[in-house]
Amino acid sequence: MCIRDRSNDLMEENGKLKERVKSLEAQMEILLKEKGELERKVLMGEIALAEERKKVVFVEKQLMELKSLGNSQEFIKEKAQMRNRIENVETKILKSQSHVLCVDTCLLYTSPSPRDRQKSRMPSSACKKKKKKK
Repeated sequence: MCIRDRSNDLMEENGKLKERVKSLEAQMEILLKEKGELERKVLMGEIALAEERKKVVFVEKQLMELKSLGNSQEFIKEKAQMRNRIENVETKILKSQSHVLCVDTCLLYTSPSPRDRQKSRMPSSACKKKKKKK
């Protein structure tokens, strides 16, 4: 093999290696972008987790306060007053509903007048329903 052939082979191999390096650099750039995106997601997840932990601590504190209030006499008295108010409102609602039910079931019927030549003063829709039933 002569030096010229060897030189051409080496140049050809060098070109292939340069193409391979460019391909690897492009792949590395893609992987770095994906890594950055994953790191951002992890950071966002950690932030969300920290916020959720704060909420849990807040709720736990509220529960502790409620438990301590639940045993106090003021709270028990206030709770009883609220129950009485609720019962009063429920009673008023039930009374008003019973009046509505009574009004709802009342019927209006007018008897024929001696001066009226028609047989009945029932609405025509009621007469039609009677005829359809026959």
